[in-house]
Amino acid sequence: MYTTITHRPQNFYNFIKSDFSNLNILNDMHLDLHSDPTYNCEHLINTLASLTAKYTTTKSVKLRKHKHKKSEWITKGILKSIKFRDKLHFKKKQTHPDSSEFIILKTNLSTYNKILKKTIRNAKNLYYTKLFHQHENNAKETWKHLNTLLNRKLYDAPIEQLKTDENIIDTPKDICNSFNKFFSEIGHTTAALIQNTDINFKTYLTPNTYPTFTFDLVNSSEIDKIISSLKSKHSTGQDNI
Repeated sequence: MYTTITHRPQNFYNFIKSDFSNLNILNDMHLDLHSDPTYNCEHLINTLASLTAKYTTTKSVKLRKHKHKKSEWITKGILKSIKFRDKLHFKKKQTHPDSSEFIILKTNLSTYNKILKKTIRNAKNLYYTKLFHQHENNAKETWKHLNTLLNRKLYDAPIEQLKTDENIIDTPKDICNSFNKFFSEIGHTTAALIQNTDINFKTYLTPNTYPTFTFDLVNSSEIDKIISSLKSKHSTGQDNI
C-alpha cells in the first residue's frame, strides 16, 4: 500500500508572502466599481494556488506493516513484563500439576500477575490524568475522551415492536405506516388544541427600521491585521493554504 506525503519548507508562508508582494497583483485586476468581482476573486485564488504549488513537493511512499500498541498507556516496559508473564504461563502449562515446580510457578505467576495489573492500572490512571488536564478547557475534547473511556457507541438497532394507542404492531410495513401517520397529522392535531386569539406574532415585533448600507475603504494593513487574527487550523481553504 502506498500513500502520498506532502512536504513544504519551514518558511513556507514567508516565501509565499514575499513572492506575492513582488507580483503587484493589482495591475492584473479589474478595479472598476462596476466590474464583476468574480474575475478578481478567481485570479487571486489561482495566483495563491500557483505559489503554493511552487513550494510544495509530493511523493508516494510505501507503507510498512508494523504492530501498534493496543493502548496509549502501555509502555515498552509494560510490554516486556507482559511477555515475561506469558512465558511464565506457558512454562506452567508445560509442567506437571503434581510436581513441586508447578506449585512454585503457580505462586510466582499469581504474584507477578497482580503486580503487573496494578502497574497497568496506575499507568492508565496517569495517562488519563494528564490527558484530561491537557484538555480541561476544551469541553469537546473532554467528552470525546470520556466517550472513548466509557466505550460509548451508537447502535442502529431496528425497531421490532411499536406500541400505539390501539395495540402493539410488529410488522415493518405497519410500523412505517404508524410513523408516517403520526408525523403527517401531528401539525393539525397540535393546532386544534390551541385556542383562537387576536394576538399573533406581529404583536411582538418592533417597528420597522430601514438602515443604510455603505462600503468603507480599507487598506492592506487592516486586511493583514484581520488575517493575522484568524485561528490557525490544519484544514486548507480553496487557495490550498
